[in-house]
Amino acid sequence: MVNALLTLAGGGHSLYRSARAQKILEEIQESLRDVYTDNAESHFQSAADAFAAARHSRSPNEEIRDAIAHLRDAFNIVQPLLMKTKTKGILFFAEVVPVIDEENRRKVRARLFEIATAIAVTYADLREKTNGRAWKRKALDYLDDYCDEQTAFLTPTYLREHVSKRLVEQRSSTGCEGTMSHVRFTTSTWYILSDAGKQYLTRQRARIAAAARKAFAAKGL
Repeated sequence: MVNALLTLAGGGHSLYRSARAQKILEEIQESLRDVYTDNAESHFQSAADAFAAARHSRSPNEEIRDAIAHLRDAFNIVQPLLMKTKTKGILFFAEVVPVIDEENRRKVRARLFEIATAIAVTYADLREKTNGRAWKRKALDYLDDYCDEQTAFLTPTYLREHVSKRLVEQRSSTGCEGTMSHVRFTTSTWYILSDAGKQYLTRQRARIAAAARKAFAAKGL
C-alpha cells in the first residue's frame, strides 16, 4: 500500500536520480486520465522528460527546476477541478452538482497528495527547504484522502478471504417475496468489520501516514 514515491523518498533517495521517476509520474497521470485536461497531461510528460534528462546530466539543477515547474503547473490545473460544478437538469428541476463525483474526488485528492509530495521532496534535493516545507503542507492537506484511497480495497469481504475471518462479523436478515399464495422466504447475508477489523484498518492507515512523514523527514522537511 505504501507506493514507490514514498518508499523512494523515505529511503532518502532522490526522485530525479531514479529510473522509477517516469513510472511514478505515468501512474499518477493514468489515474487522472478521466478527469483532467490535455494541458495537465503534457505537463506530466514534460516533468518525466526533465527527470530523465536530469538523471544523465552532470549539472542537473536546471532540469530539476524544469520538472518542478511542470509538476506545479499540473497541480494547479488538477486542483481547481475539485471546486468546479455544473448544472444538471432544466428549469425547476435543475440542480448544481460537482463536475467530479465523490469516488473520483477522492482519487483526485489522493493524486494531489502525490504530486505535492514529489514537488516537496524535489525542492529538498535542491536544498530549498522553505519551498519544500510549503509543498509538504499542501501534501498533508490531502494525506487523509490518500490513506482512504490506499485502503479502499480492504473491504470486509476482502479481509475475510485474504487476511483473517476474525476481522469481520457476519450479519443476516430474513425477508419474503412473492404473492399471497406463493410466499418465498429469503435470507441475505453480508459482512461488517469486527472490532479487530476496525483496528486492523486503523493500523494500515497509520502505516501509510507514517511512511509519508518518514519521506518528508528523510528529506529534512
